[in-house]
Amino acid sequence: MADADSREWWRDGVLGRLIAGGQEVPVGMLAGLGPGADALGLDALLIRPASKKHGREILAAARDEGLRILIELEPDGGAAPEALTDAARHWLEEGAAGVSLDLPTRTPTPTKATVTRLYGEPDESETAPRTLLEVARGVVDGFHGRVLVGRRTNDATRAAPAGPHLVVETVLLRKPWRAPAFGQSLDDCARALPPHAWPGFAMGAPRRGPFAVGLSMDDALAVSAALHLTIRGTPCIELESETELPDHDVRREWYRRVIDLRNAEDALRRGNFRRIRQEKSVLGYLREFEAQRLAILLNFGRRPRTARLPTGFGWTTVLGRGIPEGHRFAGGELSLPGCGVLIARAGAPHSRTLGGTGQRRATGR
Repeated sequence: MADADSREWWRDGVLGRLIAGGQEVPVGMLAGLGPGADALGLDALLIRPASKKHGREILAAARDEGLRILIELEPDGGAAPEALTDAARHWLEEGAAGVSLDLPTRTPTPTKATVTRLYGEPDESETAPRTLLEVARGVVDGFHGRVLVGRRTNDATRAAPAGPHLVVETVLLRKPWRAPAFGQSLDDCARALPPHAWPGFAMGAPRRGPFAVGLSMDDALAVSAALHLTIRGTPCIELESETELPDHDVRREWYRRVIDLRNAEDALRRGNFRRIRQEKSVLGYLREFEAQRLAILLNFGRRPRTARLPTGFGWTTVLGRGIPEGHRFAGGELSLPGCGVLIARAGAPHSRTLGGTGQRRATGR
């Protein structure tokens, strides 16, 4: 399915994930997560119900919050294939927007799914080997508008099997806090995406590196949220206790600002992804859709760094951390503050140097 085809909600949406380590997720935790003006702005939530009764309570509460629910089924090996497909069908009938399965850590052995005739035994010519994910996809496709999510927790460079509509990579959760490592992972994931699947990325509280170089959780989350919500694919926010979302006012407000920008900009939801060569601790990339062009620059370090915007355009800051909104650049080099975020829109190509070594600003003409 090409990106230009009709847009399913999960391509443009923002997901969250609440897993309570085998315990029931309190229904009250759904409050304030949905799309309301004062809420975090999620479109759907991945939940692993502790029981059918708990799942029905979650589904009912989610409807009140304007949230869709995706049911996370037991990981590979935790249940028989028939039990997993029966569970998927049950939750879809209960009104879940989709189901999620962990992608296998090794190439799965196909199982035989047969077409049974009305009379007599199945014809061997109608017997085809199918993986569990392909069988689950058939179940989900029987319900209009539902989605099969595959969470990939193993090596992101390994090709995923066919089946999921949406492949959520968890590799960013494990990466060292270095701009080149994140950039390389994004390239690897793009190459490993199975045919016809849409990419997604899980991210939450950074776990490796930022605190060793003196960053606070607020600084690290500001950069990681800007990355997570502006790369190509569907973001899935891991709502762990470390993020303190949605109760932490400062973090909640930043997430909501970036989510609102993502919802407003076709380039962030539908555009292609092209990296901009940077140095040291800066990650940069372009998101382009039709005539729209946005540049994103992220400083993973605590010290200011030289960053680069493409030349030939005037750039205006639409969202920044350490850089005021509305600030104009002409392209070329600029100084990006420590833990700084710059999301800028390309405008008129006419610009001139206004002074300062390597620093240029658009004239607005």
